[in-house]
Amino acid sequence: MNVNANRIRRSSGRMLLAGMLAVIPGMRRRNSGSIVHMSSDDGRAPGAGAGAYSASKMALAAATESLSYEVRPDGVQLPVRSEERRVGK
Repeated sequence: MNVNANRIRRSSGRMLLAGMLAVIPGMRRRNSGSIVHMSSDDGRAPGAGAGAYSASKMALAAATESLSYEVRPDGVQLPVRSEERRVGK
């Protein structure tokens, strides 16, 4: 992993989770809301030198999915969408 691994983990994980946790209480009170995470297919199909980035994408997807089970009964949706990697483009 390169030297930016810590920076990648902070920006891809902690900051996004902190943002979600800040707005979910209001969504729960309203019994409605959605947070859509746009991710990357690199989590499922990492390339050379992209280990930290790929791991951060998978960790965020797993944390979001887990949290979605907790907030779904309150009307809050947390889907994760990822762009498919297109070979040759």
